Amino acid sequence: MIYLGAFLCGLLAGAALGFGAGLAAATTYSEIGGSNSGGSEMAGFFYVGPFGLVAGFLLAAGAVLLYSGGMGVGKGLMWAGLVVLGLGTIVFAYPLLASGGRGQQSKFNLELEFELAKGEIADYKDLEKFRWGYAGESSDESANSPFYENSCADEHCYLRAAIQMLDYPRRRLAIFGRGEKLEKFSIPFVGVVNRATEWAEWQPREQVRFRWRMKSAR
Repeated sequence: MIYLGAFLCGLLAGAALGFGAGLAAATTYSEIGGSNSGGSEMAGFFYVGPFGLVAGFLLAAGAVLLYSGGMGVGKGLMWAGLVVLGLGTIVFAYPLLASGGRGQQSKFNLELEFELAKGEIADYKDLEKFRWGYAGESSDESANSPFYENSCADEHCYLRAAIQMLDYPRRRLAIFGRGEKLEKFSIPFVGVVNRATEWAEWQPREQVRFRWRMKSAR
């Protein structure tokens, strides 16, 4: 009967410690490396969580047996639990050490600006013809977001948009939509965004030009 009790206590403690360790790792990894479309959180939860699960089970089951007369088995389980807990701590700490302890990334906006001929935007109804989009980790390349900011000067009009950046995508791609037609612009910025930039050089297409910059959201 004591072994059944130890088993049940181990399951409860393992589930609690595993979930807590996984959640802590997911939160920490997202802060130091960006969300990466959920990849950082998943890596933290599924890499570190199992160590907490096993360690919690061994420690709790070992404690129950140790204080119920099963000295040898209980001590063995507790020592095994401490070893697993130590390994889990090393796995948890490695990304922190690799990041140099830089902590949470600052929040930055990716600002997009599209230049059109002035005659294309006579009023706000004309503005509704245009859409923008952004493709990062996702394979979806669409332009479904409306423009809310525009201005005209001289011979050109400018459509502007912004999106907050904390990810670490394989690519950054701005998309401009005019009806069914999509025009795509590469944003050659690698890594987590942690600094502001000046406006990039204009990238021309048939009837639109595009440029971008990173600007602090704080």
